[in-house]
Amino acid sequence: MDVVIIGAGGHARVVLDILLAMKNKEDINILGFIDDNKEGEILGFKILGKVDDLMDLKNKYPNLKAVPAIGDNKIRRFIVSKLNSFGIDLFTAVHPSAVIGGNVEIGKGTVVMPLVVINNSAKVGIAAIINSSAVVEHDNIIGDFAHISPGAHLAGTVEVGALSHIGTGANVIPGIKIGKNVTVGAGSVVIKDIEDNAVAVGVPAKVIKFKEDLE
Repeated sequence: MDVVIIGAGGHARVVLDILLAMKNKEDINILGFIDDNKEGEILGFKILGKVDDLMDLKNKYPNLKAVPAIGDNKIRRFIVSKLNSFGIDLFTAVHPSAVIGGNVEIGKGTVVMPLVVINNSAKVGIAAIINSSAVVEHDNIIGDFAHISPGAHLAGTVEVGALSHIGTGANVIPGIKIGKNVTVGAGSVVIKDIEDNAVAVGVPAKVIKFKEDLE
């Protein structure tokens, strides 16, 4: 299976580590990186060109798959739309140390990092990021292009909308609904539902402002 990593920053390097770890169990040929702003080589893997060069790469590797390895949710959504227009399928990267429960659904292009726990019947959307040591408890629903940061803990039956970002070390109590395009600050404790486009911080988390709607 021929796989290319979209992006060449710190997040993309972590994705490379995941793919290398996955190679022990899967037949993965890591081609290298794609980035519009960088050239050269990273950790022995070449930057193969820009996003618009992907069609040439697909002609060479007809079964090409791509991991969107960009931390910014909005940019990651844009990249996925480009990949879809090129007919390039998404590759889902799950580190072998992650604990994935029964009946869990993980969308294409999502990255699940080391020591993550995703428990029974949770659903994770397309091209989301579940970052290192995060806990996504049973029956959670994580929307497309969301990012659950390192060490964040989401208790059971939590919903996180598309494009939302749950900050490092944040905690969310059971049954909470977090809307689309929400930012929850690092270390916050969410005990009430949060509406779309809000920025919420603190213990307990309170909405301090609203962002532009990304729809």
